[in-house]
Amino acid sequence: MRDASIPDMDPRELMRDLVRPEAYPLPEPARVEVLETPRSLLFFTEADVYKVRKAGGREASEAEVAQNGRYASGVYLGVVPIRRDPSGAASFVGDGAVVGWAVHMLRLCDDARLDTRLRARRFGDADADALAAHLAAFRTEGEVRLDHVWMTDDRAITILGGGDPRRLARELGPLGDRLLETYQRLA
Repeated sequence: MRDASIPDMDPRELMRDLVRPEAYPLPEPARVEVLETPRSLLFFTEADVYKVRKAGGREASEAEVAQNGRYASGVYLGVVPIRRDPSGAASFVGDGAVVGWAVHMLRLCDDARLDTRLRARRFGDADADALAAHLAAFRTEGEVRLDHVWMTDDRAITILGGGDPRRLARELGPLGDRLLETYQRLA
């Protein structure tokens, strides 16, 4: 088998197989939601997220866990094999042949996502300062997106990915100026 994250199967077939609750470890989820992005397929259970990269293979998935685990302590749980079950369907359980790899993550609360907090007007100056300090502590390449930042009311911050806050600042409007000023002072 080639070292690929998307198995040698049609992505539609993979989505069909991995929306089955029985394709997941116990306790079996009640339902599975799927989100397709340009670079990956994401499978959401009540408690977990499984991200199947469209390119890059096991090594790229392991690198993502190592890199992003710095910003999101406790969120990245590892890289897990996608296997063929006895019926030939893709699954995260069993001991069948490995046909691909997925990044396994803890599912975070949607209400804590930054874009949700902004819509609910639950993000202010102190939040912008806390986020800027967090970003300055973990400088890397790339842009930060609103839907990749979680912040609880006590300002515990989790960022999937990391990097340059300029895009995030543009999306924050007036609070974005404060975020950039604080970031530049701390970076």
